[in-house]
Amino acid sequence: MSDHVQFVAPLGPRPDPMFGNPDFAAATLRLLIARLSPLRDVDRSSSHLFLFDAVRRAEPRAYIDFAFFPAARERRLRLQNGVPLLMGIQSCRPATDFDLVLVSNSFVLEMLNLPYLLRHSGWPVLARERAGKFPPVILGGSNASAAQSLAPFVDGIFIGEAEEVMADILRDRRVPPGPVKLRRPRAELLPLRYPILNSPEAGVARLQITYGCPFACSFCFEGFDRKPYREIPADELIAHARRLKQQVGCEEVDLASFNFNTHTDIARLIVELNRVFDRVSFKSQRVDILAQTPWLLPLEIAADKRSFTLGIEGLSERLRVFLNKSLAAADIRAALQSLLRERIREIKLFYLLTGHETDADLAEFRQFVRWLKETRQSANPSVRIVFSIGFLVRMPGTPLERDRLFLDEADFKPILGPVQSACQTHGFEFRLAASWTDYAVTQVLALGGRIPPDADICYDGSLPPSVWEQIKTWQQPHTANLKPVRPTKPLSRRLHPPENLAAFRDLMARKARLKPLFVRLHIPPEWSGATAESLNARMLAHLLQQRPELTDNLLSVREILFTPRGWQVTGESVFALKAWEPSKLGFETVPSTEFRQATVELRQPGIGARAQEWLRAARLAFSVRRDDGGYRLELSADARKKRMVFDAHVEPDFVRLTIGPKCRFELGQIHVAALELETATR
Repeated sequence: MSDHVQFVAPLGPRPDPMFGNPDFAAATLRLLIARLSPLRDVDRSSSHLFLFDAVRRAEPRAYIDFAFFPAARERRLRLQNGVPLLMGIQSCRPATDFDLVLVSNSFVLEMLNLPYLLRHSGWPVLARERAGKFPPVILGGSNASAAQSLAPFVDGIFIGEAEEVMADILRDRRVPPGPVKLRRPRAELLPLRYPILNSPEAGVARLQITYGCPFACSFCFEGFDRKPYREIPADELIAHARRLKQQVGCEEVDLASFNFNTHTDIARLIVELNRVFDRVSFKSQRVDILAQTPWLLPLEIAADKRSFTLGIEGLSERLRVFLNKSLAAADIRAALQSLLRERIREIKLFYLLTGHETDADLAEFRQFVRWLKETRQSANPSVRIVFSIGFLVRMPGTPLERDRLFLDEADFKPILGPVQSACQTHGFEFRLAASWTDYAVTQVLALGGRIPPDADICYDGSLPPSVWEQIKTWQQPHTANLKPVRPTKPLSRRLHPPENLAAFRDLMARKARLKPLFVRLHIPPEWSGATAESLNARMLAHLLQQRPELTDNLLSVREILFTPRGWQVTGESVFALKAWEPSKLGFETVPSTEFRQATVELRQPGIGARAQEWLRAARLAFSVRRDDGGYRLELSADARKKRMVFDAHVEPDFVRLTIGPKCRFELGQIHVAALELETATR
């Protein structure tokens, strides 16, 4: 591990056994997987996890590490201290120490971060200046087909699906020719074994159920880039989901798809996976399928879905034809009427402004918003409805690639103002999906805008308006030559209905009534540094790997004593286990979910001085005397009555505290050496 460890944010235990890495020097391949955004922005993405799993399968003795674009505070610290920005989170080694760098590019704006990362890691920005002297950099990801702006900075751009060609990429250190497509997606190729990082999403696993999209919306990059549409069979998905739960301890599975309700067996997937997981989530869906499938909404409600995301796209029927969004006004209204009859929390409606809107389009939109207000008022006034408005980006490879570009903010003012007014006047929330600057820069880069090698701009959540004056000069010549798009007929998706919706409702009602079982478990020291969500997932995976027969019974595992206080814990603790049949788990229950006292150990530079500061800040009187190579802080009788701290032994870099249930100090990482529980819950 390098000397840069203090400048690399720990995103989990270090070293983490879940990486399965050999010694760095002994590895057959040293590979760095880089994300162009901070983990907080891509923790719901799985491309880095897919790459990890694919590389590990192809090269079992490889040393694999992740690098994320550093968030603002960490970025400033590294820049101030001359520390490279592109660095592994486990090895804390710079990218120059690796044999190969695989970059995942998920969306257009983060493309700005690759030359920025290279420059501030001591690399020549242009690939031709690095040849033979630096590790090859290969870029892929969901935005790869629109990443031509990055071609000068990388050694290759992989377009397609790498599931079956990863071994070739690792062997040749270059990308295979042409877009690569899976002929028949199989669940066995989905990610299965990967590290659990510190993230609020640590207990959630993405289960990709489809590839591509069966529709042909003229604006949709993914719809054209990922064709043809393919489904993974339900039997394979359910079996894989069980294995995934055992490997990574996910209590929630998210059904990943452009539109989850296009899968023929979506009903069976929702029902069967709810038997195995505590929660099953699914987000984006086609409005017309929802409106035309009578049993679908009742099934989603039974599955505890209360927030609905619907892509309407065009403000009017005319604009939806222009966007080739085969979505009739009658289906939109039918779906919304059905939703508002249910006990739901929220509806999010997504629209795109094209720049081609007319007064007639705006009038039709106002009429719709007025109707929606009246419908909500009469059916379900408490439902939150959000209109999310974005600007249409003309993406490469789509029918609208040669549409006229609107890169003058003044073009949208006569459109955006009335749309915002219509939403807010009728009592709805209005949001812009992206700022004008973010949209305009996205449009320039998506169509191949040339990033100058000396540009020093990065994207971290937003761009300042001032950069547009610079970036608009990067635009490539664009000829508006839009050919008429022949509207497609709405596709009819024949979905298999649930076998017994009433039985599924009973199942979900039973799940909601389950009571946790409280047991005492040991947290191994190699998990030190895991946050609450990561710790819970690791413990669930640990238990299921020891006892696979519990996979369908045990739904979730939650540490309840110390992580709720914001501490990272190893040693002894109490966990809440949620299961269909708790009596069959075979664990001995504890008499209480509260502790009387716990002996905790902390090892951090300078922790001894901070411990005394904690006691003084809490007004806990104590005296100091020498004790076994350090000092004992003897608390007064009145201080002990507060049940915060009973005793303390301190050394410069080590502290042993005997704490009580009222302790709320910011202890950070602790090891619980001894734990005494109350005899009964108060």
